[in-house]
Amino acid sequence: MNRLPTLVCFVSVCTVLLASAMALAVRPTYGGIFTYDDSDELAFYDSESGGVRVHYSVAGPNRTLLADDDENGVPDYVEEVADVAERSRELYIDALGFRAPVVDASFNLWDDGGSEAVDIYLVDFAGQGDGQFSQDQCNDEGACSGALLLENDFSGYAYQSVSEAVDTVVPHEFFHAIQAAYTELLPIWASEGMAVWAERQFAPESRDFRAFASAYLSELDRPFHRPPGGPVPAFAYGVGIWWEFVSLQTGVEGLKDFLDSVAGSIPHSDDALANLLSIIRDSGQSVQTAWETFAEYNLATGRRAGLI
Repeated sequence: MNRLPTLVCFVSVCTVLLASAMALAVRPTYGGIFTYDDSDELAFYDSESGGVRVHYSVAGPNRTLLADDDENGVPDYVEEVADVAERSRELYIDALGFRAPVVDASFNLWDDGGSEAVDIYLVDFAGQGDGQFSQDQCNDEGACSGALLLENDFSGYAYQSVSEAVDTVVPHEFFHAIQAAYTELLPIWASEGMAVWAERQFAPESRDFRAFASAYLSELDRPFHRPPGGPVPAFAYGVGIWWEFVSLQTGVEGLKDFLDSVAGSIPHSDDALANLLSIIRDSGQSVQTAWETFAEYNLATGRRAGLI
């Protein structure tokens, strides 16, 4: 049985949890690391377009925030999660042109959430993370369906507000669903770095992006495609600063070209890097010139920027 890394990311700590690639155990309704309890009373809410379905508990160990200020019968937090997911979809797919997540109903799953929508499950991570994208199943072209898991209330987390948490984690995990439409597995520096880049496209003032960029800039002697071993380090997320640079040099087309170049494969880190460097060359500049420019940008950060 294959085992794939299920990525859990949050503002101050990053870990890797191993989860089965089988479709039977990754959703909270059927087990997995973060799961609903038999005593949870479950409900769901569909976004206005029907493209997102949020599953949540109204009573039990995974009970979500139930405040309903507009008194429409749906918790405000649930509506906010659905809204941010919808706006993430509109940005990444409609505006930027990335592939849409694979429809889970196209597979014979035990639980596909009950519709063709992108499913988001609100569960209690108990401080062990705050978001996760779990793959269900992959087709013959190497594109995979899956579901998003999100912390049910963000109580005790380091975010300044629940809204900041949602604006950070939902776009990040939604972009993992988009990556899965291209390939079953990316090198961690590409997977997490691009997802952090995606956060910033949704929320340009993202504190999460800046925090992880600092983690990258603290190890400038380390190649960006060679993160430290072990649990997913902040450095791998910090490679988002490199993907931001790539998008400035090639436009978002460079990132889409990169994902197209690895579609249907599970690329080795060196092969993924070679594809990326070819895309930079195809944009009309040498890799050396691009890297020198990136290095100059890195040297002019924080207290070295001349503004403090």
